[in-house]
Amino acid sequence: MTSSSHQEGREFRCPSCGGRFRLKGQINLTRPIPCPKCKVPLEAATKTEGLFTTDSKGEEPFDWPRGATALIYWGFSDPKDPVTRILRARGLEIVEVHDRDHFLKALRYTQTEAVILAFGPEDKKGIEIWQALSQLSAHDRRRFFSALIGPYKTLDDLEAFRLSVDLTINPRDIPHLADILARAWQERERLYRKFLELLDRLPALAPLG
Repeated sequence: MTSSSHQEGREFRCPSCGGRFRLKGQINLTRPIPCPKCKVPLEAATKTEGLFTTDSKGEEPFDWPRGATALIYWGFSDPKDPVTRILRARGLEIVEVHDRDHFLKALRYTQTEAVILAFGPEDKKGIEIWQALSQLSAHDRRRFFSALIGPYKTLDDLEAFRLSVDLTINPRDIPHLADILARAWQERERLYRKFLELLDRLPALAPLG
């Protein structure tokens, strides 16, 4: 093996969006490898920065998905199948997050395309996950679609803005979720497409917010 190709399983990170990737096959390292998400050249990751989390003993307890993901926290007793079915139809792999720390790790180690949080006003874990989401920079939140299912008016733009998400959904509208998500996703892509294209062309600029 020459110095121009990488060893199987070597891990890389994007200095712009923070994504982690494990490359497959033989890659010519004499040329920059662009990030699949934002096209910024990847950097070699250290062991602790790689695709896998590690515990204090150096073990790798969780094999994170390598494709695009949807992170879900579901605090309702009603089945979440209508939601997961729609997300899988969009080609996303489901990662069910259990608490704030798990959510932040999933954001760091997966190619997150969507975040769906569903919980009531007394759900402490759900509230903590939403707080972690809302505390992300605006730049980071723009990289994925986010929806909050709870005691809100469906498709309320002002409420969604106040809660730092793209979409609010009332649980009674879950039977209509396919149409609601399609409409919201389309609108988001329309609003952000040109903006994100500009960011991708100017990777050296620090994000605002």
